[in-house]
Amino acid sequence: MILEKKEEKRAEELLKDHLEIVGECLEGLVEVVHHYLEGDEKYKEDGLKVHTLEGRADDLRREVEAKIHAGAFMPIYRGDYLKIAEMIDKIADKTESVADLLILVKPSIPEELKEEIIAITESLKAPFQYLLETFKSLTEDISMVHEAAEKVDREEGKIDQMEWLLVKKIYQMENIELAAKNLLRELVCKIADISDWIQDASDAIELASAVRKI
Repeated sequence: MILEKKEEKRAEELLKDHLEIVGECLEGLVEVVHHYLEGDEKYKEDGLKVHTLEGRADDLRREVEAKIHAGAFMPIYRGDYLKIAEMIDKIADKTESVADLLILVKPSIPEELKEEIIAITESLKAPFQYLLETFKSLTEDISMVHEAAEKVDREEGKIDQMEWLLVKKIYQMENIELAAKNLLRELVCKIADISDWIQDASDAIELASAVRKI
């Protein structure tokens, strides 16, 4: 029993490390967007950093999975924790995807959209911080998981609204072609999708907490 608890604790520590690395990916993306929109070539260096961090996140996910398959957690809980690791990793994947779009495709961003694209990217920080709170509650005070998860949901809803308004604005612009509008829409939707994956990770944590209460 003592050994099982030790392995469970180690798996939770790895998941925490996983979340922290993904948080660094998100911070890196904010830097990519800022520098890209400012015309600063540093965005390429920032993008490489995001790519490196995403690789580290993949490594940590595999470590978590190995721990779980080796016997961390009771069998009834293992699937839930594997799901948590998968959803956390998706956040890093989607973060890298946005950075890659900017670096490889280099979309032209109209001046009148720059402030709002920065705002929607910055807005991802809030739900992620509440995701960290949700995970901390799972490991320290399971009774607080639902409350923390609701905060994630509220912030995700705000980002959905920002996305809708920004896409509407893009298609109302008369000075750019449809193909350019579609590319801008893809960029905005990719950024907003990150909040969906943050919410999915939060939902997976909330589900795990519900099972542990049974």
